[in-house]
Amino acid sequence: PIPHVRRSKIGPFVRTQCLKYFISVTAMAQRTGLAADCISKIMDGRTKQPNSETLRKLHGVFKTSADDVDRFSPEKDAIAISKNTLIAFLKSYRIQYNLTNTEMARRCNIAVGTYGRFLENRDANYQMGTLQKICEGLGVRPRDISDFGQRLTVAEKALKSRLAL
Repeated sequence: PIPHVRRSKIGPFVRTQCLKYFISVTAMAQRTGLAADCISKIMDGRTKQPNSETLRKLHGVFKTSADDVDRFSPEKDAIAISKNTLIAFLKSYRIQYNLTNTEMARRCNIAVGTYGRFLENRDANYQMGTLQKICEGLGVRPRDISDFGQRLTVAEKALKSRLAL
């Protein structure tokens, strides 16, 4: 049996692996034979202790083991990209490379209208497939966008600190 400690990290671990390898929940369901809803519940923490068979199937997709989950640190290893971070990254990239929104949408293989609505609607969540298209189209990794967000947060804190003086 897999100890409880390992199971408590499985949600963030699976989410990070899916982002890292661009595997959608639907693709995970197909590869594991598990229901997409089951995988979603694991990833978002609603299922905290999946059974051993489910864990075996998940590890089989990523070619990982329980030891990899033990070594996983959500604070260090997780790739969390908020929609606001992704939008800021896209705007920065577009400006840096002097591209229009239409050119950005085409590079990312996203319909121009969809891309525009994505930038305007900050309340909606994005799908993993959208992140995959963006990363592939721009030749970046999810970690690059996550790192951009961390640098942005540090810069915002420094600016707020300066304004408070």
